[in-house]
Amino acid sequence: RAAPAAPAVLACMQAPQADLRAAAMRTLRYMFDYPRQKGARTSLPEVLAEPKDETPAVREAAIAALKDENALVREAAAAVLGNIPGREAVPALLAALKDPNRHVRFWALGALGRHGAWAEEAVPAVLDCLKDKDPFIRSGAVGALVSLAPQVEAAAAALPALLEGPDLKIAVEAAEALVKLKRNPDTVRKIFVRALNTPGFTGKDFLGSSLLEMGEEGRKAIPDCIQAAGSPDAGTRGAALRALAELKAD
Repeated sequence: RAAPAAPAVLACMQAPQADLRAAAMRTLRYMFDYPRQKGARTSLPEVLAEPKDETPAVREAAIAALKDENALVREAAAAVLGNIPGREAVPALLAALKDPNRHVRFWALGALGRHGAWAEEAVPAVLDCLKDKDPFIRSGAVGALVSLAPQVEAAAAALPALLEGPDLKIAVEAAEALVKLKRNPDTVRKIFVRALNTPGFTGKDFLGSSLLEMGEEGRKAIPDCIQAAGSPDAGTRGAALRALAELKAD
């Protein structure tokens, strides 16, 4: 358990050496990775419901560390806050979205995504990150929206627009989230078919599982999969055949 060690690790945050502060914050990140610690128990709210006296102190230290002069410390602090979400962390994570370091911004987006309904106020800022010139940040913003969508309607409502964008990877991520939400089946299916027929698109091997999850709406893509099975592109043919097998097409 993290309780005995946490105070000693927190004390290292007062060290003048930036590498030691960064190591301390990274250690806290792994110490407080409760879903992984608990093995099969992956429900974050369930795990956080258990009383852990050290959590508020660690959260407070991580919030303060988001202002550290060292980017590695700030990056690790954002990751820690993703593992121990709390309403009080949201303003600090919002401010971190303007950090000059891309990795800090990316981890702040990921942390906001794990704050559920507490992060509702962050949705406009996350949407702004979709306009970032850096694809790394855009990907982080999509991930945050996808994570927030089940609990925050504003995030769920933003996903369909991503299906129309030029970035196919982002469109597929949004489509997979909409499958879970059972929304926009026609457009979602078209995105999956587009991805299936795009040579070199990574991840197409899993499209069959997504179509299967859509039930009868997904089975409407069987004719498209049959057509894709005759593609000159070997990757497309293989993915199409796997999708047809998953859909148990006659």
